[in-house]
Amino acid sequence: MQESFTYARKLSTEFQNNVVRDHLIQKTHAGNVLVSEYDVQEPKKRPQSFCFRDISIPRWLLFVFASLVVVALTAFVLFTCIVILKKYTNGEPCKQNSDCRQDLGLMCNNYRCGCAYSHFWSSSYQICERRRMINRTCDSDEMCDALSNLECQNVTLSGTAALSNGICTYTKAFNVTCGLSLECRTSKGLICSGSRCTCPNLYYYDYILNNGTCLYALSYLQNCTSSAICNPQLLLYCDYTAYSSSTVGQCNCNSSTTYWDGTICAAKLTIGGSCQSNNTCIVASTYGLECSGYTTTNQTCDCLSTAYWNTTTEQCTVKQLYNTSCATSYVCDESRGLQCQGLGNALYEKCDCYNATYVWDSLYVTKNQTCIVKKTNLQTGCSGDLECQDFNYLVCSTNTSTNTSVCQCVYTDYWDGSRCQAKLNYTQPCTNTTMCRDFYPVLLQCRSGQCLCESLPTYYYWSDCLQNCITAKQVS
Repeated sequence: MQESFTYARKLSTEFQNNVVRDHLIQKTHAGNVLVSEYDVQEPKKRPQSFCFRDISIPRWLLFVFASLVVVALTAFVLFTCIVILKKYTNGEPCKQNSDCRQDLGLMCNNYRCGCAYSHFWSSSYQICERRRMINRTCDSDEMCDALSNLECQNVTLSGTAALSNGICTYTKAFNVTCGLSLECRTSKGLICSGSRCTCPNLYYYDYILNNGTCLYALSYLQNCTSSAICNPQLLLYCDYTAYSSSTVGQCNCNSSTTYWDGTICAAKLTIGGSCQSNNTCIVASTYGLECSGYTTTNQTCDCLSTAYWNTTTEQCTVKQLYNTSCATSYVCDESRGLQCQGLGNALYEKCDCYNATYVWDSLYVTKNQTCIVKKTNLQTGCSGDLECQDFNYLVCSTNTSTNTSVCQCVYTDYWDGSRCQAKLNYTQPCTNTTMCRDFYPVLLQCRSGQCLCESLPTYYYWSDCLQNCITAKQVS
């Protein structure tokens, strides 16, 4: 089969040569033509891979392929632009580093896009630049390496970084020894005091804000972390009890000795001081002072109603109870109804109830330890005669069978509506038998508006000699 194919190709070549020879003779009209044949050596062709031999790619397919490549490149460019445009630049909010233009050197710090601490944001080139070292030009402190304690000094021009004429100069940080204030970081508010770089009076050093700076001392009720940052001239301290915390509190006055008067922690007022609220008065003891009009018409610092100001101890002392010696009613507990009463000096003056109409309720049995109004006729619950209106001759009578007690007149008296009166004698006018001497052996009754002897069941008659009713004599 292979030999037949080779022979066919040779015949075809010979046939082509004869045709060419005949064509030349006819066209030249020459009688004699010398036809010569030469072997022409063609340059060697680069060998083709087997997969590309005899392959013919249609043009439409090449066009489709090229279009797809263009579309893919366009989509990639658009996606890249969208991603870049979606990201945030310096100072804009973020949640993670990928939200920021990392191609500009930005990262997410405290939910804001910003440069790393070792870099600063260049407003001229809109990119994060490396902080500059000593003796490099600058126009602000943030351009200098803070870790090396450098700050920008001697700035006389303002504008872009290209116009900067300041110099990054070494300065001393907080609490570093110094000789002059110029050696300290003045941009942080530091001065040289006591041979150390520190904050001026009424300022404190905040290590976090702006990588450390002097801030004005905190005022009343501002949040604090230590007493050192509260204004000392206002006598404030950090009160951790405000939030029940050991780390965060409020700048407050010492409540036991001072109070906030609107401008400063003022010393609390003592007895008699004009006040507007209880916290302005000093707590001298368990029975402290309070702001009241208790003893005066104006609001003043005074002891509680159960205490008095002891001039010897200079503190409030609990007021005295019943039957204790006194020199003035001020020391007696008037909330219990006591006053200083008696004649003569303190040996005879005692804390006692206001007047004879009141009595100390714990004379016989300990009760509420207060003065009570004496009981009137037929009122129950008395513990002794002095709890009844003794000035009206009432006494405390006890019924042993019922175990009850009552204030009433003695059996020889009757209650006339206001006081005990001696019962009426024979023939005196009456309205009821209780007014007459009805007790044994007198046995008078009120009959026909008079106190008379009984008539039934046994007849009695009045004996002027015995002053009582006796049995009538029998008639024989």
